[in-house]
Amino acid sequence: MAVAADGTATVVWGESDHAYARRIFELRLSTAPQDLGAGADEPDISSEDDSSFAWAVFRQNGAAIARRLVGSQFDPLVPLEAAEGAESPRVAINGRGVGYAGIGGTSTNG
Repeated sequence: MAVAADGTATVVWGESDHAYARRIFELRLSTAPQDLGAGADEPDISSEDDSSFAWAVFRQNGAAIARRLVGSQFDPLVPLEAAEGAESPRVAINGRGVGYAGIGGTSTNG
């Protein structure tokens, strides 16, 4: 969950092999949850000060993916550079949208 300076939260979660995002205004849920992608899990989100802008990251079929929230819609997928088997993608941005995405991985060294 990410809470912007304007008090609006955006929550992401994985369910039934999909990742979803939904806004929370005060104590009300938005009426239109966003499906981030099939074959997706391990979502994370970070928001700018203005809740109209955020970045979500997740795994999709073993690859790390990012999507930017602009207004009420997510931009197309942006693959993150990582070795196969990316795990635990995380994102952190500041109030102006500057930040980092990180990806864990498994070692294949013997």
